[in-house]
Amino acid sequence: FSRTVDLSTGGDVTIGISTYVMDRHTGLAVNCCGQDPSPKEGHLLKFPFGVQQDEAYDFWDDTAGRAFPTRFTGTEEVAGITTYRFVSEVPETLISTETVPGFILGHEEASLEVERFYTAETTLWVEPITGAIIKGSQTARQWFVDPITPGRDVVLQDTSFTNTDESVQATADRVSDDVGKLKLVTLWIPVVGGIAGIILAVAGLWALVREPAERSEPRTEPASAV
Repeated sequence: FSRTVDLSTGGDVTIGISTYVMDRHTGLAVNCCGQDPSPKEGHLLKFPFGVQQDEAYDFWDDTAGRAFPTRFTGTEEVAGITTYRFVSEVPETLISTETVPGFILGHEEASLEVERFYTAETTLWVEPITGAIIKGSQTARQWFVDPITPGRDVVLQDTSFTNTDESVQATADRVSDDVGKLKLVTLWIPVVGGIAGIILAVAGLWALVREPAERSEPRTEPASAV
């Protein structure tokens, strides 16, 4: 559920509901189960486990209705977590052709058919072990191209969004716990368990070798009286 509110008036700018379906391991879109809008592609709400710096992960953009490649731009600590920073750029993209009243573009015509364009830059701070997105921000712009006056655009939206500090910290707290569990499962248990297994195997082997040796030692019995 998403809701954009004009803080100066308290009125709603946009309200929307989207359903996302993704592979829990890769984070890639899966087209099934009544997702809306459909279909989708690329990564939706998270990156895969074990994020690589040199990988160009495609990230879904709802407004453009397409996935665009991201690029690694550096590491950064966010809410106490070391993250990989990725940036996705949406070039000028035609997203719709609409019929609108002429006055919107400052013309006397009752209606005009116009093209609506969109561009955006999205920055994602990703925890590399889990692929969880700790923080996101986006600057975006939408506009109509004036079909009567060449080279003239009418800006519809010019926005800049980012997560609040409170939401970032809440996400970081949850992800920190998940990172600890993953390290336990993928590192500490295999390593410590492997070492413990070797120790137990050696101890077991020593017991097997020692037991026959003890049994082979000569036993002396007291002489019986004649």
